[in-house]
Amino acid sequence: MTPKVAPAKPVVEGGIKRDLGLSVRNVVEGTGDLVGIVADPFIHAYNWLGEKGPTTTSLITGVPERRWERQATTREGWGRALDTMGVPRAETASERVQADVGRALTGTALTMGAGTLLNAGRSAVTNPTVANRVGEFLTAQPTLQTISSATGSGAASIAREKGYGPGVQLAAGLVGGMAPGGISAGAAATTRGLVRGRSGARLDQTIKDFGASGTVPTVGQATQGRFARGLEQTLSRIPGGAGTIATKAAT
Repeated sequence: MTPKVAPAKPVVEGGIKRDLGLSVRNVVEGTGDLVGIVADPFIHAYNWLGEKGPTTTSLITGVPERRWERQATTREGWGRALDTMGVPRAETASERVQADVGRALTGTALTMGAGTLLNAGRSAVTNPTVANRVGEFLTAQPTLQTISSATGSGAASIAREKGYGPGVQLAAGLVGGMAPGGISAGAAATTRGLVRGRSGARLDQTIKDFGASGTVPTVGQATQGRFARGLEQTLSRIPGGAGTIATKAAT
């Protein structure tokens, strides 16, 4: 008996040409996803009416009557155009994850660019218009927006590649998207805790006491925190910081 041999997986040839093609597809499809936010609901409604919408015959027979061909969504339409031009598609798991991240970053870049344009004509004298406020919203915290887009889309894509359902994919995307903000807030809170100490009232009183004497305290003097005082002691022994600390001590 001849043992059955599993079919070999297709070998995906790499190279600069393929990488560039995938990058172009990610940008084009990412733009399509952004346009699809507005267009796709109408396309889905059109398809539903064509496939399941009630007609006189379907109301009598109870059998849905197909009236017109299904229309492609925005991403599907642009994807087919790219297929016609011979642009490669993502075929491996890693390529699909990278494609999802690339499309998400493209959408983020476009929305921030639109926000910049909306806010370009704002004057510092006049009150901001509705367009200016929308522009500020779209361009707020650009670094965090970019990182969150990458981590959120990447986490959801990895969950899909692992075989999880839409619910888990959605949860993974939410957690991945919120993770950078949580880490940033936690790091900021930790830094404030190390520098300020536990008592904000004590810090304010110390600053007032030094102000009554005509000077201001260093961070270590104001907080009396071990971390800040130790850092200042270290700086006092390093060339460049020693003179500054000595001058402050004399003051």
